Amino acid sequence: MVEKSEANCRQLLSRARQRVAERRPRFKASVGQHQRLVDAFLKAANEGDVAGFLAILAEDVVFVTDGGGEPQAPRRPVRGIGPVSRLLLQGAQRERAALTVTRPVFVNGWPGFVAYRGAVPRSAVAFDIDDGRIRAIYLVANPAKLQRLRLTHPPG
Repeated sequence: MVEKSEANCRQLLSRARQRVAERRPRFKASVGQHQRLVDAFLKAANEGDVAGFLAILAEDVVFVTDGGGEPQAPRRPVRGIGPVSRLLLQGAQRERAALTVTRPVFVNGWPGFVAYRGAVPRSAVAFDIDDGRIRAIYLVANPAKLQRLRLTHPPG
Protein backbone atom coordinates (compact mmCIF):
# COMPACT_ATOMS: atom_id res chain seq x y z
CA MET A 1 0.00 0.00 0.00
CA VAL A 2 2.84 2.46 0.84
CA GLU A 3 5.22 0.94 -1.73
CA LYS A 4 7.87 0.15 0.90
CA SER A 5 9.35 -3.20 1.88
CA GLU A 6 8.24 -4.88 5.08
CA ALA A 7 11.68 -4.29 6.66
CA ASN A 8 11.57 -0.60 5.68
CA CYS A 9 8.09 -0.20 7.23
CA ARG A 10 9.30 -1.81 10.47
CA GLN A 11 12.26 0.62 10.57
CA LEU A 12 9.99 3.63 9.95
CA LEU A 13 7.67 2.50 12.73
CA SER A 14 10.59 1.96 15.11
CA ARG A 15 11.93 5.50 14.41
CA ALA A 16 8.48 7.01 14.84
CA ARG A 17 7.98 5.27 18.19
CA GLN A 18 11.41 6.46 19.35
CA ARG A 19 10.62 10.09 18.42
CA VAL A 20 7.27 9.95 20.20
CA ALA A 21 8.94 8.46 23.30
CA GLU A 22 11.56 11.26 23.30
CA ARG A 23 8.74 13.82 23.56
CA ARG A 24 10.74 16.50 21.81
CA PRO A 25 9.42 18.71 19.04
CA ARG A 26 10.63 17.81 15.56
CA PHE A 27 11.70 21.37 14.77
CA LYS A 28 13.00 23.58 17.59
CA ALA A 29 14.94 26.21 15.69
CA SER A 30 13.47 29.18 13.83
CA VAL A 31 13.94 29.57 10.08
CA GLY A 32 16.44 32.37 10.78
CA GLN A 33 18.44 30.15 13.12
CA HIS A 34 18.38 27.35 10.53
CA GLN A 35 19.76 29.69 7.87
CA ARG A 36 22.43 31.07 10.23
CA LEU A 37 23.69 27.57 11.05
CA VAL A 38 23.65 26.40 7.41
CA ASP A 39 25.57 29.55 6.41
CA ALA A 40 28.07 29.04 9.26
CA PHE A 41 28.49 25.38 8.25
CA LEU A 42 29.21 26.29 4.62
CA LYS A 43 31.60 29.08 5.69
CA ALA A 44 33.54 26.68 7.94
CA ALA A 45 33.65 24.10 5.13
CA ASN A 46 34.80 26.63 2.52
CA GLU A 47 37.50 28.04 4.80
CA GLY A 48 38.61 24.73 6.34
CA ASP A 49 37.82 26.27 9.74
CA VAL A 50 37.90 23.73 12.59
CA ALA A 51 36.87 26.36 15.16
CA GLY A 52 33.90 27.25 12.93
CA PHE A 53 32.69 23.63 13.01
CA LEU A 54 33.27 23.35 16.76
CA ALA A 55 31.13 26.47 17.33
CA ILE A 56 28.06 25.04 15.56
CA LEU A 57 28.21 21.28 16.18
CA ALA A 58 26.74 19.63 19.28
CA GLU A 59 29.18 17.58 21.37
CA ASP A 60 27.26 14.39 20.51
CA VAL A 61 26.72 15.23 16.82
CA VAL A 62 26.04 12.30 14.49
CA PHE A 63 26.96 12.19 10.79
CA VAL A 64 24.92 9.70 8.73
CA THR A 65 25.47 9.01 5.03
CA ASP A 66 23.71 7.25 2.21
CA GLY A 67 26.56 7.05 -0.24
CA GLY A 68 25.10 4.49 -2.60
CA GLY A 69 28.35 2.53 -2.47
CA GLU A 70 30.68 5.51 -2.98
CA PRO A 71 34.06 4.67 -1.41
CA GLN A 72 34.44 8.06 0.40
CA ALA A 73 31.11 7.74 2.24
CA PRO A 74 31.31 6.17 5.72
CA ARG A 75 29.12 3.09 5.93
CA ARG A 76 28.28 3.60 9.60
CA PRO A 77 27.25 6.73 11.49
CA VAL A 78 30.18 8.83 12.75
CA ARG A 79 29.61 10.13 16.29
CA GLY A 80 31.15 12.93 18.32
CA ILE A 81 32.33 16.43 17.58
CA GLY A 82 36.00 15.49 17.00
CA PRO A 83 35.51 12.64 14.53
CA VAL A 84 32.68 14.45 12.70
CA SER A 85 34.59 17.73 12.33
CA ARG A 86 37.66 15.87 10.98
CA LEU A 87 35.49 14.02 8.48
CA LEU A 88 33.80 17.28 7.41
CA LEU A 89 37.15 18.99 6.86
CA GLN A 90 38.39 16.13 4.68
CA GLY A 91 35.19 16.16 2.62
CA ALA A 92 35.17 19.95 2.34
CA GLN A 93 38.72 19.91 1.01
CA ARG A 94 37.72 17.44 -1.75
CA GLU A 95 34.64 19.49 -2.68
CA ARG A 96 36.58 22.79 -2.83
CA ALA A 97 39.11 21.14 -5.14
CA ALA A 98 36.26 19.99 -7.40
CA LEU A 99 34.65 23.47 -7.57
CA THR A 100 31.38 22.38 -5.98
CA VAL A 101 28.56 24.96 -5.86
CA THR A 102 25.86 24.79 -3.18
CA ARG A 103 22.20 25.79 -3.20
CA PRO A 104 20.30 26.13 0.12
CA VAL A 105 17.19 23.94 0.35
CA PHE A 106 15.00 22.13 2.85
CA VAL A 107 15.55 18.36 2.68
CA ASN A 108 12.67 16.33 4.12
CA GLY A 109 11.63 19.44 6.03
CA TRP A 110 15.10 20.05 7.51
CA PRO A 111 17.41 22.92 6.55
CA GLY A 112 20.31 22.02 4.34
CA PHE A 113 21.78 22.36 0.88
CA VAL A 114 22.40 20.54 -2.36
CA ALA A 115 25.96 20.52 -3.72
CA TYR A 116 26.40 20.59 -7.51
CA ARG A 117 29.23 20.19 -9.99
CA GLY A 118 27.84 21.88 -13.06
CA ALA A 119 24.21 20.73 -13.31
CA VAL A 120 24.92 17.38 -11.66
CA PRO A 121 23.98 17.03 -7.97
CA ARG A 122 26.85 15.60 -5.88
CA SER A 123 25.06 15.44 -2.54
CA ALA A 124 22.10 16.62 -0.51
CA VAL A 125 22.78 17.54 3.12
CA ALA A 126 20.19 18.05 5.87
CA PHE A 127 20.73 19.21 9.45
CA ASP A 128 18.84 18.32 12.62
CA ILE A 129 19.19 21.41 14.80
CA ASP A 130 18.58 21.48 18.53
CA ASP A 131 19.39 24.13 21.11
CA GLY A 132 21.23 26.33 18.61
CA ARG A 133 23.60 23.59 17.42
CA ILE A 134 23.68 20.96 14.72
CA ARG A 135 22.98 17.64 16.42
CA ALA A 136 22.81 15.45 13.29
CA ILE A 137 23.98 15.73 9.69
CA TYR A 138 22.39 13.56 7.02
CA LEU A 139 24.23 13.35 3.70
CA VAL A 140 22.79 11.64 0.63
CA ALA A 141 25.33 11.01 -2.13
CA ASN A 142 23.55 8.06 -3.72
CA PRO A 143 23.35 9.01 -7.44
CA ALA A 144 20.06 7.14 -7.91
CA LYS A 145 18.43 9.24 -5.18
CA LEU A 146 19.89 12.51 -6.45
CA GLN A 147 18.63 12.19 -10.03
CA ARG A 148 15.53 14.31 -9.32
CA LEU A 149 17.74 17.21 -8.26
CA ARG A 150 19.46 17.62 -11.64
CA LEU A 151 19.36 21.21 -12.88
CA THR A 152 18.51 22.35 -16.39
CA HIS A 153 20.85 25.33 -15.88
CA PRO A 154 23.96 25.11 -13.66
CA PRO A 155 23.82 27.23 -10.47
CA GLY A 156 26.09 30.19 -10.08
